[in-house]
Amino acid sequence: MAVRAAPPEDSPPENGQEAAGRLLRQRGLTPVGTHWLTKEELRLRRQLTRLDELQRRERQLRQALDELLEQNEAIGRRLERSGQQRSRLDVQRKQARGDAARKKLAAADAQLAALIDALRQQYVPPNKLGCGGASKRLAVELIRTGTAASLAFSAVRELLNTTGKSYEPLRQDRAAAAAIESLPGNQRLGSGRNYVAELKKHAAFERRLDNDAPRFYREGKHIRLTLLVNGGTPATFTFHESSGPLLIPASLVQSAGIKVPADAPRATYTAGDRRLAVRVVHVSHLRLGPHTLVNTRALVLPPEGEYLGPQIGRDTLAGYQVEFDDKSLRVLVQPN
Repeated sequence: MAVRAAPPEDSPPENGQEAAGRLLRQRGLTPVGTHWLTKEELRLRRQLTRLDELQRRERQLRQALDELLEQNEAIGRRLERSGQQRSRLDVQRKQARGDAARKKLAAADAQLAALIDALRQQYVPPNKLGCGGASKRLAVELIRTGTAASLAFSAVRELLNTTGKSYEPLRQDRAAAAAIESLPGNQRLGSGRNYVAELKKHAAFERRLDNDAPRFYREGKHIRLTLLVNGGTPATFTFHESSGPLLIPASLVQSAGIKVPADAPRATYTAGDRRLAVRVVHVSHLRLGPHTLVNTRALVLPPEGEYLGPQIGRDTLAGYQVEFDDKSLRVLVQPN
């Protein structure tokens, strides 16, 4: 015998608090404690929290890298002193008279030779720093963290402007005001937090990011450094000492919003035995540390030239004196 299912019960009627909450959510508001916040304020909070995390991480990475580089330099100095000491010992051995004196000097030389071998295993020559191991890992992570922090600062400043504006129509919304008033617990529109004051806590961090010489690392024999393209897109460039144009792959054109006019000049770029059809454009902003290049001529690579990646050389930086300090893995840039 079949059993007939009972008809579904009607949903309970919505009470006043539920209706008020639904209306406020329809206005794009989210409850946080006793405050109803716009999506702009929520984003601002997340970015400030992220800045806290990035500042801590950047400090840890910077200290770890600097300590590693300082330790390596100290090992290099000790290695140099030990080499000099062994040279002096060699002179003494040649001048020594008597077996006892020679045996004593030979034992001292063997001990010193063992120390030098141990130091050589620990020491990384300056032109090899950033090529691999801990120095490269820390440099890459420090560059990424600093770049992320710079972008977070830009996002916070933009959100400081839009957050205030996001509340303007809501303050004129009588239905939203009545909905908040009907809720228990002294609820209110917006948090009233002083985000400008919170941002000022990071002022020293922002100044260091803006003014410090940027770091670099190496891929094989090539120097790699990060630039901000058009203000908001980080890109890792290969640096070439020899003359050559600024190369921008198609993927970076899209991500950085670089404009390629329909009438942009056409040219041919030779890479090894390949000839690539390129377009000539001008990149509005390229930022390297505290320095910004404006309206810089570049060649846009076709999709088949993507493997070359972004490249920059001394021709592009002709208005600056550029030096790569191997011992600190910093790019030292000064206007001519």
